[in-house]
Amino acid sequence: IKDNILSKISKLMYKVALKNSKKVFVQNRDDFEFFKKLIGDSKLAIVPGFGVDVKSFFNQRVEDDKFRFLLVARLLKDKGVMEYIESAKIVKQKYSNVEFLLAGQFDSG
Repeated sequence: IKDNILSKISKLMYKVALKNSKKVFVQNRDDFEFFKKLIGDSKLAIVPGFGVDVKSFFNQRVEDDKFRFLLVARLLKDKGVMEYIESAKIVKQKYSNVEFLLAGQFDSG
């Protein structure tokens, strides 16, 4: 996240909004570290269980010789979508049996 006036205002708003909270739940370690800098860690808790159970996909077979890459993310530059697309272009120039897939919601931002 860029360090600009908007991010500074957002951080200030988080501090004010969460000041009197008894508990703040976050989804991952990155969020925990972000909010720890703002409000300390005594109020923070990571909610377990978010994500995909990849074990449920191990028996899925596709009968072709393609090697597939899938990016699942909100379609934002900050989520690495542009880097994914550029990487796909480079790899596809060298290898013909690859496929790059992208799944996610468009974000109006």
